[in-house]
Amino acid sequence: MKIYIKESQVLKEYISNNEVSLLRYFEMSEEDHKRNLPYAYHYLVDEILEKDIEDTLGYVEQIDGTEEFDRLADTMYKMIKNYKMPISQDEYPAWTFFDLHGIVKNQWMIHFTEYAEDIAKDGFTHGVYDIERLGITSSVSDFEKKYGGYNFAYDVNDYKRYYRDRWSNKYGSEAVLFRCSGVELWHHGDEEPQIIFWGDRAKNIIPITECGEEAPYCVTSVKTGNIIYEGEFEEVVDWVLANYNQYRKHLHK
Repeated sequence: MKIYIKESQVLKEYISNNEVSLLRYFEMSEEDHKRNLPYAYHYLVDEILEKDIEDTLGYVEQIDGTEEFDRLADTMYKMIKNYKMPISQDEYPAWTFFDLHGIVKNQWMIHFTEYAEDIAKDGFTHGVYDIERLGITSSVSDFEKKYGGYNFAYDVNDYKRYYRDRWSNKYGSEAVLFRCSGVELWHHGDEEPQIIFWGDRAKNIIPITECGEEAPYCVTSVKTGNIIYEGEFEEVVDWVLANYNQYRKHLHK
């Protein structure tokens, strides 16, 4: 069962500052978004207003608090909502891509990858640090991701519905199961629910790897290296969740 937590309860429920920051970002009001736009995209102000403005940031600071600023903010907000800003889509703020569902606490999640064993061994060492760039993370370079940050996962209760037609060619041919807290959102472009979590908060990481033709997927013992269970992908996931308490000492470090 999913646990949704109100923002007022967040700190009492042992959610880290990274989840709190992410939640508050997606809880921002329309007025807050409007006010941020002239500063975030000040370099477009001269083009939008069709004025010769040499110092665009200085201009925004100068008109802040006036009706002129409010009109500019309204114009930019409408352009953002209608995808008419003169920028590439990956430069749009993350809030334009998502609808907020809420916080989930200490839930089983699943993340598809090509590096299941590496993640199980070292954790989520790569991620996106900048919240504003979470809308289209493919535009974030591997160099930027190497410092760690936010990652994406499915809730294990949702993944069967959404992964089948896309995970093998988009997210990876293997997966890791793990427990974590995060912010659940609906991504308009991907048309699916996604949980965004802070990578180094993931725990109990269990790799599900490709094993062979007879049984395509398996989980192995971290103590002996022997296969504990093998089968079709969903069968392996279901088995791990059903038998975790009994085998947990063999499933992760």
